Amino acid sequence: MSAPMNVSRCSQRRKSLLYNLLRAAYQEHQSSPDAYYQFLKPVIGGASAQDLIRFASNHPVMATDVFIDLNPDEVQKLSPQDLKDLLGVNLPDLNNLADQPVVKAWVQSHKQSEVQSLGLHLTAGIPDPPPHGFIHIPAAPQPSGRAATRMKDYTAQLFYCMLLPSALAVFL
Repeated sequence: MSAPMNVSRCSQRRKSLLYNLLRAAYQEHQSSPDAYYQFLKPVIGGASAQDLIRFASNHPVMATDVFIDLNPDEVQKLSPQDLKDLLGVNLPDLNNLADQPVVKAWVQSHKQSEVQSLGLHLTAGIPDPPPHGFIHIPAAPQPSGRAATRMKDYTAQLFYCMLLPSALAVFL
């Protein structure tokens, strides 16, 4: 019996090529989703988003060690529900894999509400729009260097000019 194929060090182009070759070779096993998945599992890093969605709808759980070898460009195309269907009970493990390229790619391409809806405690790349009727005011950039020094001086002057008279008025 031979060892399973290890394509983890292959380029993404080569992974995709191997995946497409094996997918064509095992086409007749598509009627048995679990067997089809097992045949393609060693090269699943080359799967397209469309194929991943198909696996998600037919196969109950993908292990996280298999997931982290997927193509980040394809994974980021998955909806939150697709990701949930693909990983099943392993979904919460993504909280511990935040530094993996595939996890980063998915999280960065989705809204914060989508990420949180899956129970993930990661910061999304797309902020949610403010609620209707609210205006989003971005934070001002923090001054640095000479501007920061001047800002501290102005803050002290502001305190001296505005708050000190108020404090004195209380005692007089």
